Formats: sequence, C-alpha cells, structure tokens
Amino acid sequence: MLNTDGFWGGKTDGYKPNQCAKNMRNPFMALTDWSVERPKQSFAVVMLCMLLLASGGMHLQFDNSEDGFFPDSPSVDLLNEIESEYRANIDFIRVLNEIDADDLLEAETWERLATVEAMMLNNSDFAPYHYPLFGTQANNGPASQAMQWMALQDAETASGWLPQLHAASVGVLMADDENVSAALANLSEAATHVPPVEPVTHDRLMAWDAGEPARWLPRMDTGDNLSDELGSVMGLLSSMTENRT
Repeated sequence: MLNTDGFWGGKTDGYKPNQCAKNMRNPFMALTDWSVERPKQSFAVVMLCMLLLASGGMHLQFDNSEDGFFPDSPSVDLLNEIESEYRANIDFIRVLNEIDADDLLEAETWERLATVEAMMLNNSDFAPYHYPLFGTQANNGPASQAMQWMALQDAETASGWLPQLHAASVGVLMADDENVSAALANLSEAATHVPPVEPVTHDRLMAWDAGEPARWLPRMDTGDNLSDELGSVMGLLSSMTENRT
C-alpha cells in the first residue's frame, strides 16, 4: 500500500535488538573480542604485520640535519667543511637572504646584503666571540667579497692607479744616474694612489657604493683580477733592485 508520505510501505520482521547492535558495533570492539577469543591467531597476525613494516622501514632514510636545509653548492660545502673542523670551538651564524632572479644586477640588492653584514659585525653580542676564520676576518659574505674585489682586484677600478704605477716603475728602470732621483719621486707619487688593504668593517660596508652591478658583476663572475698586472709590476721592482746594486 502507499502511505500518506508517498513512500512504499510493507510489513517487516520487526526490531531485533541483538541483530541491530551487532550491525552497528564499533569495529575496534570487534577486534578486541577477536583477540580475546583467538589470542594465538591475533598475536601471530600482529607479529607478521610488524615484520612486514620493519622490512620496508629499514630502507627509509630521513635527513633532518641543519645541512639538509641548505642548497648543494661549493660555498655551502666549504662552510660545512669548516664547521666540521671547528664545530667544537666555533658557532656559525648563517643568514639566508632570498632574492629573485636578476636581483643581483640591482644596486639595492647589494646594499641590502651589505647592511646585513654590517649589522652582524656591529652587533655587540657577537663582537667578543669573533674568530678570524676567513683570513683576518670573522665574516664572509657576498657584499664584503664584492667590495674587496672592486677595491683591490677590479681592472676598471685599478685604471686610476695601476697604469701610472707601471709607467713609473719602467721610468725608474730606464732612468740614468742623473734622472734616477726624479724617477724615484715619480714612483713614490704613483705608489700613494695604490689602495690600501683594509679590513671589512661596519662603516665600510655601510658607506660602500655598489655602483652598477650589471657592469661589474660579469667581470667578477668570470674571475677577472689583477694578478698578472701586479706580477709584472713586482718583476719591475725586483729588476730595479738587481740593477742598482
């Protein structure tokens, strides 16, 4: 027959408490009853599951060390090597500055990196524990490296003093006894324009002018330096001593 709600109705077998309770029973309770009724079988199943998990788990490797969070690069490898050697005595503070593509071609990026290094150097909490691990410096960063390279190794920066120094050295080497004093005076004047080798400090980093990185960064990336030119000048200076003794 059709009831007033629009559903088909018919006669059922009635409510069966035991049967309904069994159908709605919690599966964990069923497992509990099974383990009580058949303890040996349940123990064997549990041990089998543990063996299966253990056989696969032995091949899993997890790297949650601090080095796992750093990229695989020569700079990181060098820091890891240094840290493994001095770990017992030195604590390293690393700053990761995320930048976008081509940001290194902008002067603002280098000035920001210089500010980070300057703040670390000027931190009074760190100062008593500085260790000159990088030559005479306790710090090493892209801004300080670029600043020192521009001051001491960039051919364009050296164009204001290196040609004059080379010419003055040749002048002394070629001068006769009458003109040697004037040639030496000229060499001394040229030597005053040679930039001094200064340590990286907070004030230097904050005052550093990055200029146009798009022009000098390719030269630094290719490893341009003044090794050959300075070697030539040193050879001339050595020849002066040999010829005048």
